[in-house]
Amino acid sequence: MSNRRNLYRETARRRVRAPEFPPDLEWIGVKKPLSLADLRGRVVLLHFWTYC
Repeated sequence: MSNRRNLYRETARRRVRAPEFPPDLEWIGVKKPLSLADLRGRVVLLHFWTYC
């Protein structure tokens, strides 16, 4: 059990930075394109969908 706990702690310490949004991304429902800095500290809901 402690081995699993240590693995969780090690994983939680590592930070993975999200990539910036592509500059040619089409935005819907916003006045200007957003950046990660604009979203920092906010709750963000991602909704993925596709046409089949």
